[in-house]
Amino acid sequence: MNRVKAGRKKAEGGARSLIPCIVFLISAACVILVISYTGATIASKKSSAQPGGKNPRGGGESADVMEEGGSEGEEGGEMVFGKVVGAAPFLPDFDLSRPVEHGPKGRRLSKEEQEYVSAEAEYQMRLARRNELTGGKRPEPPFPRWKPGKIKEVFLTPTYPCKRAERLGGTGTDGEGGKWVCNIRKLRAGGRRPIVYSIGSAGETSFEQAVRARLGTKAFTFDPFLDDQQAAAIRAKHILRYIPIGLGAGKQLSALRRGAPGKRFATLAQLMGKLNHSHVDVLKIDCERCEERLMEDLLNAFGKENPPADQILVEIHQIRHVARTTQVLFPLEDMGYRLFNAEANPRCSSCYELSFVHESFLKPKSMFPDAAAAGGDAGGAGDAAGDPAADTAEAAADAAADAVAAAAADSAAEDAAGDGGSGEGTGDGSQ
Repeated sequence: MNRVKAGRKKAEGGARSLIPCIVFLISAACVILVISYTGATIASKKSSAQPGGKNPRGGGESADVMEEGGSEGEEGGEMVFGKVVGAAPFLPDFDLSRPVEHGPKGRRLSKEEQEYVSAEAEYQMRLARRNELTGGKRPEPPFPRWKPGKIKEVFLTPTYPCKRAERLGGTGTDGEGGKWVCNIRKLRAGGRRPIVYSIGSAGETSFEQAVRARLGTKAFTFDPFLDDQQAAAIRAKHILRYIPIGLGAGKQLSALRRGAPGKRFATLAQLMGKLNHSHVDVLKIDCERCEERLMEDLLNAFGKENPPADQILVEIHQIRHVARTTQVLFPLEDMGYRLFNAEANPRCSSCYELSFVHESFLKPKSMFPDAAAAGGDAGGAGDAAGDPAADTAEAAADAAADAVAAAAADSAAEDAAGDGGSGEGTGDGSQ
């Protein structure tokens, strides 16, 4: 018995003597790990600072951190969630290799900034996916004969994830006539009354009703094809400003007028000029197959640096054809617009309702201090609702719309009487 107890005591003493050794070994291992990590960090910083390497804060990435979506030597990209994000127009000098809620010098991003950065990353990944489907090139004539399913997958899949999209208008159980708008809160920031153009109505005003209710403003509704009874009916609702002029591309105005004697047509630039608008917040276009030529006309008239509107909502027809779909999509993308919603028209199997938002509207001022304020100097829309100045601006907008509408009606009456010549003007003196 005594021998057993003695053995146990001896074993316990031996175990106790090993504890300092174990502690020493663990401490040594920790020191080695710290030294290794520090050395690797220093080496990484040196390599990123060398010519040819790219500092994550400086808008680039070194080849050893690139993953799918980039190639060695690619200029001006940043790593976001394992994807290479295109250069500076989208993202400022933020270290996006860190957690998304932190910016330069450790500043915590606001909720708006976090949403913007996350959405930009998602946008780039969706673009990369589309490039995979098209082989990285835009389809050109002779256009491929793709099936409608592939056209929808490639071109009608939204590329931008607007987290604050809202549907305005729509009638019946299928909601036909409704349009999706991005970030109404930003459109109304500071109590603004946004400027909304609604091209084409066919007497259906659910969109205008929703604009009045949600945006606190009256839309300018353009449609030359309403008869006197229809025009009087929509005016009586006091929710819109009706102008009997249609929208057309510059090169097709003469043909439109010849095909519809007594009707007035104008380009978007002409309409905006007569209403004294330099910018529109929301442009809704539903003009039955005018959209194909119209988008190219917008690109030519306004250019890439001067988009006419923050958001463009348009219905396209004949989506079975690559050419007709891309005639709408590509000019808008070239101007900086991003597709954030695509919805099939339940009453037209080959029609889609598309909603685009311009990249300048998306940028938070805190990250892009030089970015223009949404809406710019658009016709007094920046006055606070309920303010006397806002009421004055509202009355002035009503008067301007009435004047343009009256001029168009007078010109149409002259044409009907045979005194209007060829009818090449817009009805207000524009050619």
